Amino acid sequence: MKTIRKEDGSFVRSFTANGRRYTIRKPEEGVGIYRHTKMSQMGAVTGMGATFADLYTNLTKAIEYANSLVTKAPQFTALAVHLDNMRRGVFEGSKQRYGFALQYCTFFVVWDDEDLTKYDEDEQQTKIDDWNAEGINENDFFSLGLSMVEGYTAAYLEYSGRVDTLKAVYSSDTTASTKTAK
Repeated sequence: MKTIRKEDGSFVRSFTANGRRYTIRKPEEGVGIYRHTKMSQMGAVTGMGATFADLYTNLTKAIEYANSLVTKAPQFTALAVHLDNMRRGVFEGSKQRYGFALQYCTFFVVWDDEDLTKYDEDEQQTKIDDWNAEGINENDFFSLGLSMVEGYTAAYLEYSGRVDTLKAVYSSDTTASTKTAK
């Protein structure tokens, strides 16, 4: 598979796929009002790895659990588990999520002569077909797409830091327990 990453892990500025030249636009370069609006709408879907319907269903369930806290049968544990599962879902990959990321990249990975005031779904598919025909690794587009979702990188770093902290605590507890048991 080909890559659009440099040795240092960053992304190239431009590349050729299926005979077409593509440029990866930086956030400060803008993509036009219409595309930016569409990107904002799709960013949540890409970042959360869920459709609007999935997000709505999960939030509705969380509200049900929260409302149960003022009843005789509170479900605080269920609420905490449900919200934690939603948060963890942000960082787990899925085949559907790769599709979202590929589509998301079509907003800012552009042809040199592309009209940024328009967005055409047929052109979106043409881009994805070009990247596929060129044999570019889908993981590159997954990472590139998520890196452009506003707030995703900060949330990921915060979450992964918490996981590392929990692993360290668990590891030291396990070590301490093993030493105590001897």
